[in-house]
Amino acid sequence: MKKIFMINLGGNIDNGNIEIHNKIFLFKESIEDCYDSIIKKWIGNSVHLDSYLILDYIDGYKVEKGTSTNKLYLIVFGGDKPGHLDEVHEYKFLLAKDKIEAKTFGKDFIKQFEYIDHIDEVVDVNEKLGFGLTFIEGSYQFKDNNVTYEFIKLK
Repeated sequence: MKKIFMINLGGNIDNGNIEIHNKIFLFKESIEDCYDSIIKKWIGNSVHLDSYLILDYIDGYKVEKGTSTNKLYLIVFGGDKPGHLDEVHEYKFLLAKDKIEAKTFGKDFIKQFEYIDHIDEVVDVNEKLGFGLTFIEGSYQFKDNNVTYEFIKLK
């Protein structure tokens, strides 16, 4: 059975000095089935998988392929932490009718995170997957998703 994967990637790009990272969304039966798509989507000359999440749940809903009036968005928050050179990031999935509404909802969450003061990205997960999603209400929690931390060199 196919699952929704959010995959955390790292790797090098031409003329880059340090490793860069990205997150992609794929709909496949297993993580191994994702490898070819990861390599095709990567913009650099080497890529590895740092971790992945099988996205079954967001707060209060089970997520499945289907149709809904709402779409799934990943809000990427950023901010500066004293003493750290890199920007810190936090992430939140939420449901909204469009990107504008998602960003408005996202702004309500900024105060939950220490050192976070802006939204870097609003990622339309439906668009990245290439199909719609449906959301089945229940007592589901985001923390119930299956997260795997595993370094896998792909290219």
